[in-house]
Amino acid sequence: MRFVPSATGLALRTKEDTHMTSANPPQTLQASAQAFYARLASGDLASFFELLADDVEAVAPGSRAHIPWSGTWHGKDGFQQLMAGLGEVAQIEMYEPQRFVAEDSERIIVLGRERLRSLKTGRVAETSWVHELTFRNGRLCRFVEHYDTDALAVALIE
Repeated sequence: MRFVPSATGLALRTKEDTHMTSANPPQTLQASAQAFYARLASGDLASFFELLADDVEAVAPGSRAHIPWSGTWHGKDGFQQLMAGLGEVAQIEMYEPQRFVAEDSERIIVLGRERLRSLKTGRVAETSWVHELTFRNGRLCRFVEHYDTDALAVALIE
């Protein structure tokens, strides 16, 4: 899968080298993870938030002083605040889930990469990331991301 800029936000493209590993995750888990990224890329936030559990927890590394979406966020409102923090300071130019790895029946690990541009400095950060997605009854209940905080902070700090 690959998200690329489009007139309506990010568009999803299937990439030939995207593959499932670890004995192929259960179809429902795989479908839930792919729906998460596809709806995120579509820009249809109402549809995206339907995939989130009411008590969803989102965890992003870094210092909020340098990376405004850093921290632990609770509930759909918290997830929305995380996304707003990102949108206030950066434009995502590329967001690409590359590999899905089953962890267990509720959690899937997704490896990917992204490129973003600071709205204040104009600098670009490109980093690989790891997302831990945990689903309960088909809804995302925990989102943990890991990425190069230094690369993002260097691009964002004036």
